[in-house]
Amino acid sequence: MQVKFYETESRINDFLRFPKLLYYKEINNDDFKHLHHLYELEDQEMINLIDYTNAKLEPYKKEISFYYTSNFFDEYSFIDLITKVHSFFSYKDEDDYLEMLLNLSANDIRNSIIYSINNVIQEESSLDKVSEITKDKDAMLSFLKDLPMDAAYKWNLLLIIDNPLKYVNSYVDLMRKIKPLFKEIYTPYIDKIKQYGKKLIECLEKNGPESINILTNNLLDSRIFKPDENKILVSILFPYNISLINNETDEYIVMGLKIEEALKRISEMNEHKLNQRIQIFKTLGDKTRYEVLKLIAKGITSTKDISTTLGVSSATISYHISSFLSAKVIKLETCNRKINYLVDYELLEAVINDLKNDLNFPN
Repeated sequence: MQVKFYETESRINDFLRFPKLLYYKEINNDDFKHLHHLYELEDQEMINLIDYTNAKLEPYKKEISFYYTSNFFDEYSFIDLITKVHSFFSYKDEDDYLEMLLNLSANDIRNSIIYSINNVIQEESSLDKVSEITKDKDAMLSFLKDLPMDAAYKWNLLLIIDNPLKYVNSYVDLMRKIKPLFKEIYTPYIDKIKQYGKKLIECLEKNGPESINILTNNLLDSRIFKPDENKILVSILFPYNISLINNETDEYIVMGLKIEEALKRISEMNEHKLNQRIQIFKTLGDKTRYEVLKLIAKGITSTKDISTTLGVSSATISYHISSFLSAKVIKLETCNRKINYLVDYELLEAVINDLKNDLNFPN
């Protein structure tokens, strides 16, 4: 097995997807939330970078929304469709790739978009078959109307297909305008990207393809590697992403610069939550203690009143309340200099949901 880190292509890949950062905070997909929630990971460096980038990209929002879908994870953005056929590998830099786009013919652009959409929806097609669709405007309309995407973006794609040279020129103009901002943000991380790319290659060459399981906490499997060359890219703009890309001309893996760090933190957080769940279950696993919690939930918080109701000593009730406080099942609230006990319903609801996930409860 051969593996190679592509430094230039890593930069071009981040540049072409740079406008998507405008939508980073709009992520609302439970399947990916654990990898992208900067606030849960408390990565202030990336939070600041995203906030700064969003503010700087805001003046270009209208142009960006024309070429990039607001759904952060879909593959229908203009450049995603183009790169599936017209690879950015072997170009010397992002300007070189943009120049290539300007040299595409109208048919090249139409065919690339339709062909790539077909591949996204997993329908077998050929460029010859696709060219038959792009010759007929009604056929293109029919093809686009049932796609699972926002209606406004469907219209944008249709406009691009109808007048591809005009809109490719506009796209290149947009990317050239935001290139200085990209350079400002990307440059400080160049050395880190090189170092991480080198580290990945050394680890894979030394320990074999199975090491990818460890590096990605089993998100990627060693079977993704081919016997011949495997291409590795590193992304700083999407540091918690792992992407396996299989295009018409290229297959490559994009590793987020902070993916290992994030997965380690997530693992630690999950282990902490598991231990917390176990402690809560243990705390609830006593009949008297459970009855104490039911009374607290009804608003009875006086140790004396609970003791009288259950017919046990105040010392026993105090012990049970201490156990609840240690497990964070209840919390304290001060009102008019009086301390009350409150059930932490938010915590218990999270624990119940985690239990359902652990045991694969049916929806």
